[in-house]
Amino acid sequence: MGSILFRALIGGVAGTAAWALTEPMAGRAFDSADWGRYEMAFVVLLGALIGVALGAYGGWLRGSRRHTLVGAAIALLFGAVGASIGYGIGGWLTYALYGTNVFMDPTIPVQIKVTARILALTPIGLFVGAAIGASSLTVRQLVVGATGGAIGGAVGGALFDPIGGAIGNLIATSTGRTEIGIVSRAVYAVLMGLGIGLFVGIVDRVTRQAWVRLVLGRNEGKEWMLDAPQNFIGRSERAHVPLFGDGNVMPMHASIQRHGSGYVLVDAGSPIGTGLNGQRVMGSAPLVNGDYIQVGPFNLQFMVKAGRPGALPPERVGGGATPISVGPAPQAPITPQPTASVAVAQPVAQPSSVEPPKLVIESGPGAGRVFPIDRPTEIGREAAIAIPDPQASRRHAAIAPGPGGPTLTDLNSTNGTYVNGTKITSVTLRPGDTITIGSTTIRVS
Repeated sequence: MGSILFRALIGGVAGTAAWALTEPMAGRAFDSADWGRYEMAFVVLLGALIGVALGAYGGWLRGSRRHTLVGAAIALLFGAVGASIGYGIGGWLTYALYGTNVFMDPTIPVQIKVTARILALTPIGLFVGAAIGASSLTVRQLVVGATGGAIGGAVGGALFDPIGGAIGNLIATSTGRTEIGIVSRAVYAVLMGLGIGLFVGIVDRVTRQAWVRLVLGRNEGKEWMLDAPQNFIGRSERAHVPLFGDGNVMPMHASIQRHGSGYVLVDAGSPIGTGLNGQRVMGSAPLVNGDYIQVGPFNLQFMVKAGRPGALPPERVGGGATPISVGPAPQAPITPQPTASVAVAQPVAQPSSVEPPKLVIESGPGAGRVFPIDRPTEIGREAAIAIPDPQASRRHAAIAPGPGGPTLTDLNSTNGTYVNGTKITSVTLRPGDTITIGSTTIRVS
C-alpha cells in the first residue's frame, strides 16, 4: 500500500507543477485570443509532467537505471502526445453532444455541466494513464494505466464545476476576472495527477496475477510483476527481475515462463544453477504459490493471486529438479566470485560413506528447504544457509559437523537461538532436535 500512496503523491506533485508553470499564461477572460494556446499548453505539460514522474517511478520500482530512464522517456513523450489527443477527443465529444457554450451558459444546470466536464476531461486522463502504462512496455500495464487514468480524470472532472461554482463569485469580486477557473484548474491538476497515480497503483495491485518478492538479498521486500510471457531473472539491466551486486549471477540467469494458466521456472544454463525450494533445477520445473527461488545469494518468493503462500513439505520439488548444494555447484567449470552471503570461505569436509545429517526447515518463510551439514556453515538472513525470516539476524548461528554430532553455536543474535525450546549458546545436536530461529522451525534429521 505504501508504494500506491507514494505513487499518488508523486502524481499530485507533478500535476501541481504543471498548473503552477502554465497558470500565468491564462488570460483574464475565457474568450481572449490566447486562451486556446494556454489551454493546450496546460494540458500538454500536465500530461508530460505526470507521465515523466510516474513513468520514472514505475521504472525505478522495476529495479534498474535503464528501466527508470526508459520509463521516464517513454511516458514523457507519450504523456504529452496522449494528453493532446485526449484533449481533442474530449472537446469534440462534449461540444458535439452539449454545444460549444455548455460551460459558459448560466442557464444550464450544474448537473449537465458536470457530466459534460467529465466527458471532456476523462479522455485526457485515459491517454495519459495509457502512456504511463506503455512505458513499462507491456500490454497489461497499458490497459491498467488507461483504466486508472480514466478514473482519475473522471474524478477531477466531476469536481471541476462544483468547486468553480462555490468560489467563483469570490474570485470575480476580488480579481475582476470574468474567467474564474483558476482554483478549479489547480484542483483538477492535482486530482488528475494524484488520481492517476492512485488508481493506476490500485488497479495494478488488484489485477496482477503473478509476481515475485525478494525475501533475501539487496533491496529486500521489492516486488516484480510477471507480466511478460517470459520474465528473465539476472544481473542485466534488461532483465525483468534485475538482481545486482553478485558476479555469480549471470546477466540472464533464469526465467519464469507462463504456460497457459501455470508458470515454469527455467534455468538458463548458469554455472551455479538455479534453486527451487532447496533443489537445483535441471532444465525447468513447475512453480506453485509460495515457492522459493534461489539465484546466487538472492532468495525470491513466487506468488500468485489465487492463494496465499503456505508451508511447503520438504519433498515438494518441481519436476526436473535435483538437490542443490549451498554455494556453487561442484561441477561448475569456473571459480565463483566471493559473495556477500558467505563471510569466510570454509574448508570442505572430506567425503564420507555415511550420509551427513541435514537441516529441514519445517515452518516459516523458508519452509521446505533442506541443507546438508557437511561443512562448517552459518545460518541467518545473509548466510550460506539462508533463512528469509525478518526475526533472524543476518548472521544468526553457526553449525559444524563433529564426531558426536553437529554443533550449533549462537552468534550473539538479537532474538537468540533455541533448541527444543531452550535458549542455547552452544550445543551438540541429535537427530530429531528442533531448532527455533525467529518464526522459523528447523528439524535435525
